[in-house]
Amino acid sequence: MKIDGSTFLVTGGASGLGRATVERLLAHGGRVGILDLERSAGAQIAGELGPHALFTPCDVTSADNVGAAMDAAAARFGPIRGLAQSLDPPRLDAFKRAIDAYHACYATEAGLHLKREYLVTIGRRR
Repeated sequence: MKIDGSTFLVTGGASGLGRATVERLLAHGGRVGILDLERSAGAQIAGELGPHALFTPCDVTSADNVGAAMDAAAARFGPIRGLAQSLDPPRLDAFKRAIDAYHACYATEAGLHLKREYLVTIGRRR
């Protein structure tokens, strides 16, 4: 997969493994939409990382939030080529809602053609 010049979304991108993923993608020339909760340090981090990082406050259990974040990243950087999920939901039901939200966006393709793109999933293990 070509990272240089490609657009990626990283959930949980404001801290921990998500932030490390954002930094790695940027280091290889990627453009990154950082998705995390509004109360996170996402806006500050995106500002520090430069013009190829965009923070969009997002509750990944909401299809509307996910769709808006996808649209914002695509409008700024172009078609989304990858997704790295780095979230640590506190409960199994929250994780299921997050998966359902992504499926809703993929089903409608949210104005993008994600079904035909590469998806990379990175999960935390305890």
